[in-house]
Amino acid sequence: MKRKAPRASKRPDRERSKVVATVVEDPVSHLLVQVSGVLDEKSMDGILKRAGERVAALASKRVLIDLRECKVALSISDMNGLVKMVAAAFAGSVERFAVVMQEREILPEKFFEPALTSRGLPTLVTADYAEGLYWLSSRLRPGH
Repeated sequence: MKRKAPRASKRPDRERSKVVATVVEDPVSHLLVQVSGVLDEKSMDGILKRAGERVAALASKRVLIDLRECKVALSISDMNGLVKMVAAAFAGSVERFAVVMQEREILPEKFFEPALTSRGLPTLVTADYAEGLYWLSSRLRPGH
């Protein structure tokens, strides 16, 4: 008897990635948003929407996005679109925004960090989780 090959999954984009948001009080109160799965052109809108809903619901001023369990598959054009969406969603309501991701996923020019900071959302992109937490808990210098 011949077995049928398994069919490719046709799950919607929202099931391709998972977003879990938790309020963490130590070392400073912040929202930890953990994303797993694939962050690509198709999923980024849904991921951002779910993360934005949690930030708004919890009125978090400092946000740490943990992408270490996420495969980032964005072109520079996609990243530019993501920067615009993140800035529109969080600039003015979030004081600090840290992104932790695998070292191999961080572009050498750290495009995301200066692009968001220049749009009014102080941002740090790092591969070191402890550095992200430290940066969230440090005080902003005047003019930054």
